[in-house]
Amino acid sequence: MTRQRHIPKYGHHKATGRARVTLNGREIYLGKWGTPESRQRYERVIAEWLANGRTLSAAPTTCVSVAELALAYWTHAQAYCRKPDGTPTSQVDIVQQTLRPLRELYGSDPVTTVGPMALQAIRQRLTLPPETSPCRM
Repeated sequence: MTRQRHIPKYGHHKATGRARVTLNGREIYLGKWGTPESRQRYERVIAEWLANGRTLSAAPTTCVSVAELALAYWTHAQAYCRKPDGTPTSQVDIVQQTLRPLRELYGSDPVTTVGPMALQAIRQRLTLPPETSPCRM
């Protein structure tokens, strides 16, 4: 007779008020505790876990490019860096000048691949005099 292994319970993380389940030692938060949406997500997560042989599947990698992140920050800067009368501050121009070499050098690369060496290269490119710099300022 084989022993049936238990299915982890739908739990309550009291500090945050969220529902959770622990699978393979990893906490998975399901939304607000007690809601139909969190119970539905619990059922889906458990079904996927069982279908994958009681192991967690690799999380889908939706990698954001540097250009996408730069665009999101540019949009934020345009909205946030404003004087009380609504006109943009000089910070908007600084952000634009800083993002340009970032996009030119690493725009198509995934954000996760840009590390300290890439930031040093961008910094060096920013400090070059305009006539020697290959980027358009």
